[in-house]
Amino acid sequence: MAKIGLTGRIGSGKTTVMKMLVKMGAKAFDADRQVHQFYRDSSHPVYKKVKKIIPEAEQGSEISREKLKKIVFKKNHKLRQLERVVHPAVIKALKEWLSAKKKEDVCVAELPLLFELKLENLFDKTVLLRVKEEILAKRLEKKYGFSDSEIRQRLSLYLPVEEKEKKSSFVLNNNSGLKNLEKEVSVLWQRINKI
Repeated sequence: MAKIGLTGRIGSGKTTVMKMLVKMGAKAFDADRQVHQFYRDSSHPVYKKVKKIIPEAEQGSEISREKLKKIVFKKNHKLRQLERVVHPAVIKALKEWLSAKKKEDVCVAELPLLFELKLENLFDKTVLLRVKEEILAKRLEKKYGFSDSEIRQRLSLYLPVEEKEKKSSFVLNNNSGLKNLEKEVSVLWQRINKI
Protein backbone atom coordinates (compact mmCIF):
# COMPACT_ATOMS: atom_id res chain seq x y z
CA MET A 1 0.00 0.00 0.00
CA ALA A 2 1.28 3.45 -0.92
CA LYS A 3 0.12 6.17 1.47
CA ILE A 4 0.44 9.67 0.09
CA GLY A 5 -0.31 12.96 1.83
CA LEU A 6 -1.30 15.78 -0.55
CA THR A 7 -1.15 19.38 0.63
CA GLY A 8 -1.02 22.96 -0.60
CA ARG A 9 -2.40 26.36 0.22
CA ILE A 10 -5.97 27.46 -0.40
CA GLY A 11 -6.47 27.91 -4.16
CA SER A 12 -3.44 25.82 -5.14
CA GLY A 13 -5.49 23.17 -6.97
CA LYS A 14 -5.46 20.26 -4.51
CA THR A 15 -8.97 19.12 -5.46
CA THR A 16 -8.09 19.16 -9.18
CA VAL A 17 -4.98 17.04 -8.56
CA MET A 18 -6.97 14.66 -6.36
CA LYS A 19 -9.56 14.16 -9.13
CA MET A 20 -6.76 13.34 -11.59
CA LEU A 21 -5.22 10.82 -9.18
CA VAL A 22 -8.60 9.17 -8.55
CA LYS A 23 -9.05 8.76 -12.34
CA MET A 24 -5.68 7.01 -12.38
CA GLY A 25 -6.85 4.61 -9.67
CA ALA A 26 -6.09 6.23 -6.30
CA LYS A 27 -8.38 5.95 -3.28
CA ALA A 28 -9.10 9.40 -1.90
CA PHE A 29 -9.57 10.94 1.53
CA ASP A 30 -10.62 14.59 1.51
CA ALA A 31 -10.25 16.32 4.89
CA ASP A 32 -12.52 19.22 3.87
CA ARG A 33 -15.27 16.86 2.75
CA GLN A 34 -14.95 14.98 6.04
CA VAL A 35 -15.47 18.23 7.95
CA HIS A 36 -18.54 19.03 5.80
CA GLN A 37 -20.00 15.66 6.82
CA PHE A 38 -19.53 16.52 10.49
CA TYR A 39 -21.27 19.87 9.93
CA ARG A 40 -24.27 18.22 8.26
CA ASP A 41 -24.83 15.57 10.94
CA SER A 42 -26.54 17.15 13.95
CA SER A 43 -26.05 13.94 15.96
CA HIS A 44 -22.25 13.96 15.51
CA PRO A 45 -20.12 15.07 18.51
CA VAL A 46 -18.26 17.62 16.31
CA TYR A 47 -21.55 19.24 15.29
CA LYS A 48 -22.69 19.44 18.92
CA LYS A 49 -19.39 20.94 20.13
CA VAL A 50 -19.26 23.51 17.31
CA LYS A 51 -22.86 24.49 18.01
CA LYS A 52 -21.94 24.98 21.67
CA ILE A 53 -18.90 27.21 21.06
CA ILE A 54 -20.25 29.09 17.99
CA PRO A 55 -24.07 28.81 18.18
CA GLU A 56 -24.61 31.56 15.61
CA ALA A 57 -23.03 29.31 12.92
CA GLU A 58 -26.00 26.93 12.96
CA GLN A 59 -28.41 27.34 10.07
CA GLY A 60 -31.39 25.01 9.97
CA SER A 61 -30.11 21.55 10.79
CA GLU A 62 -26.50 22.10 9.80
CA ILE A 63 -23.48 24.22 10.61
CA SER A 64 -23.10 26.89 7.93
CA ARG A 65 -19.53 27.01 6.67
CA GLU A 66 -20.08 30.51 5.31
CA LYS A 67 -21.22 31.79 8.72
CA LEU A 68 -18.34 29.96 10.42
CA LYS A 69 -15.75 31.51 8.11
CA LYS A 70 -17.06 35.00 8.72
CA ILE A 71 -16.80 34.47 12.49
CA VAL A 72 -13.55 32.53 12.90
CA PHE A 73 -11.42 34.50 10.46
CA LYS A 74 -12.31 37.72 12.28
CA LYS A 75 -11.80 36.25 15.75
CA ASN A 76 -8.66 34.13 16.00
CA HIS A 77 -9.57 32.71 19.42
CA LYS A 78 -12.76 31.27 17.87
CA LEU A 79 -10.67 29.73 15.07
CA ARG A 80 -8.42 28.06 17.66
CA GLN A 81 -11.48 26.75 19.55
CA LEU A 82 -12.91 25.36 16.32
CA GLU A 83 -9.62 23.70 15.39
CA ARG A 84 -9.41 22.01 18.81
CA VAL A 85 -12.77 20.37 18.07
CA VAL A 86 -12.39 19.58 14.36
CA HIS A 87 -8.75 18.51 13.97
CA PRO A 88 -8.76 15.49 16.34
CA ALA A 89 -11.96 14.20 14.71
CA VAL A 90 -10.48 14.50 11.20
CA ILE A 91 -7.25 12.77 12.28
CA LYS A 92 -9.26 9.93 13.83
CA ALA A 93 -11.32 9.55 10.62
CA LEU A 94 -8.12 9.60 8.51
CA LYS A 95 -6.45 6.88 10.59
CA GLU A 96 -9.58 4.71 10.40
CA TRP A 97 -9.74 5.24 6.63
CA LEU A 98 -6.07 4.27 6.15
CA SER A 99 -6.39 1.15 8.29
CA ALA A 100 -9.43 -0.02 6.29
CA LYS A 101 -7.62 0.11 2.93
CA LYS A 102 -6.26 -2.94 1.10
CA LYS A 103 -2.59 -3.75 0.66
CA GLU A 104 -2.69 -3.03 -3.09
CA ASP A 105 -4.41 0.36 -2.76
CA VAL A 106 -2.76 3.68 -3.54
CA CYS A 107 -4.19 5.95 -0.84
CA VAL A 108 -4.04 9.71 -1.26
CA ALA A 109 -5.21 12.00 1.53
CA GLU A 110 -5.86 15.65 0.73
CA LEU A 111 -4.92 17.58 3.87
CA PRO A 112 -4.50 21.36 3.77
CA LEU A 113 -2.84 21.26 7.22
CA LEU A 114 -0.70 18.16 6.70
CA PHE A 115 2.49 19.73 8.08
CA GLU A 116 0.84 22.10 10.55
CA LEU A 117 -0.74 19.07 12.26
CA LYS A 118 2.50 17.06 11.94
CA LEU A 119 0.78 14.19 10.09
CA GLU A 120 3.61 13.44 7.67
CA ASN A 121 4.60 10.30 9.62
CA LEU A 122 1.30 8.68 8.61
CA PHE A 123 2.44 8.64 4.97
CA ASP A 124 5.12 7.03 2.81
CA LYS A 125 5.49 10.24 0.78
CA THR A 126 4.14 13.78 0.86
CA VAL A 127 3.23 15.98 -2.11
CA LEU A 128 3.11 19.76 -2.05
CA LEU A 129 1.18 21.67 -4.68
CA ARG A 130 2.91 24.99 -5.22
CA VAL A 131 1.62 28.14 -6.95
CA LYS A 132 3.37 31.49 -7.49
CA GLU A 133 2.11 34.22 -5.17
CA GLU A 134 0.69 36.47 -7.89
CA ILE A 135 -1.18 33.59 -9.58
CA LEU A 136 -2.54 32.41 -6.23
CA ALA A 137 -3.73 35.93 -5.34
CA LYS A 138 -5.62 36.22 -8.66
CA ARG A 139 -7.23 32.81 -8.15
CA LEU A 140 -8.35 33.63 -4.62
CA GLU A 141 -9.74 36.98 -5.69
CA LYS A 142 -11.64 35.39 -8.60
CA LYS A 143 -12.91 32.30 -6.75
CA TYR A 144 -13.68 33.74 -3.31
CA GLY A 145 -13.72 37.49 -3.86
CA PHE A 146 -10.91 37.93 -1.30
CA SER A 147 -9.24 41.32 -0.94
CA ASP A 148 -5.43 41.59 -0.69
CA SER A 149 -5.64 41.90 3.10
CA GLU A 150 -7.95 38.85 3.36
CA ILE A 151 -5.54 36.82 1.22
CA ARG A 152 -2.58 37.84 3.42
CA GLN A 153 -4.57 37.08 6.57
CA ARG A 154 -5.59 33.59 5.36
CA LEU A 155 -2.11 32.65 4.20
CA SER A 156 -0.52 33.92 7.43
CA LEU A 157 -2.38 31.23 9.39
CA TYR A 158 -0.26 28.48 7.86
CA LEU A 159 3.38 27.45 7.63
CA PRO A 160 5.32 29.33 4.93
CA VAL A 161 5.32 27.42 1.64
CA GLU A 162 9.17 27.31 1.67
CA GLU A 163 9.06 25.34 4.93
CA LYS A 164 6.50 22.94 3.50
CA GLU A 165 8.66 22.45 0.42
CA LYS A 166 11.60 21.33 2.57
CA LYS A 167 9.39 18.72 4.26
CA SER A 168 7.80 17.41 1.02
CA SER A 169 8.85 14.33 -0.94
CA PHE A 170 7.49 15.78 -4.20
CA VAL A 171 6.58 19.31 -5.31
CA LEU A 172 4.12 19.93 -8.15
CA ASN A 173 3.95 23.38 -9.73
CA ASN A 174 0.51 24.59 -10.74
CA ASN A 175 1.41 27.82 -12.51
CA SER A 176 0.76 27.18 -16.17
CA GLY A 177 -2.58 25.54 -16.94
CA LEU A 178 -4.28 22.17 -16.78
CA LYS A 179 -2.24 20.42 -19.50
CA ASN A 180 1.05 20.98 -17.69
CA LEU A 181 -0.50 20.00 -14.38
CA GLU A 182 -1.78 16.76 -15.94
CA LYS A 183 1.77 15.96 -17.11
CA GLU A 184 3.17 16.59 -13.62
CA VAL A 185 0.46 14.42 -12.02
CA SER A 186 1.13 11.65 -14.55
CA VAL A 187 4.84 11.63 -13.60
CA LEU A 188 3.88 11.69 -9.91
CA TRP A 189 1.57 8.68 -10.42
CA GLN A 190 4.42 6.69 -11.97
CA ARG A 191 6.66 7.53 -9.02
CA ILE A 192 3.96 6.66 -6.48
CA ASN A 193 3.51 3.26 -8.08
CA LYS A 194 7.18 2.45 -7.51
CA ILE A 195 6.82 2.89 -3.73
